[in-house]
Amino acid sequence: LRPHWESWLVKGGYSITFFGMLLTLSGLFLYFDLNFTFIFSILCITAVLAIITSIYTAFLFRQAKGRDLWQSPLLLFHMLIHSFMAGGSVFIILSFFIEFSDSFLAYNKMILTGSVLINLFVMFVEFKLIKHTPSSKKALMMISSGRYKISFWIGVLILGNIIPLCLIFSGLPILASLAGLLMIIGIYVTEHIWVEAPQRIPLT
Repeated sequence: LRPHWESWLVKGGYSITFFGMLLTLSGLFLYFDLNFTFIFSILCITAVLAIITSIYTAFLFRQAKGRDLWQSPLLLFHMLIHSFMAGGSVFIILSFFIEFSDSFLAYNKMILTGSVLINLFVMFVEFKLIKHTPSSKKALMMISSGRYKISFWIGVLILGNIIPLCLIFSGLPILASLAGLLMIIGIYVTEHIWVEAPQRIPLT
């Protein structure tokens, strides 16, 4: 009842709460085909809260000033792109069990393809173009050529991005669903590395 509004833990908590409430309400409206005049406004607000929910952790991590890699301006984009990849992956996995329209599947494949390509581009910019502090450089070196190199190159890049990108357009539902599963695994490995690696750099 007395939240500390300067903390992104509080802002994120409220975002998740109201996103869950509006998502449930939107789902009920769509399921029961209730065509209220204000349903479009509710869906728009839900979409905004969905974006905030997917990226608030970047602002929360940025409050941890001692971890330089978390201060990267691209951390927010990593998380936003991952939310698109995860959402598309869930639908492409469900398409193996549920029959969706061809237009929706084509749209979902476009979202997945675009999000993977953007994700690879953002990682390239993170490693090659952004100016980093000595500590964040050490964390990136640990990721690309140190402790996490196998997880990064195989788990993140190959299994989590490149192979799914090829499988999406195979035309076979089971391979497309496998692509979605690999993407989710790749996202998990990426988040694990980005959370853990900066904390292995000594603060003193």
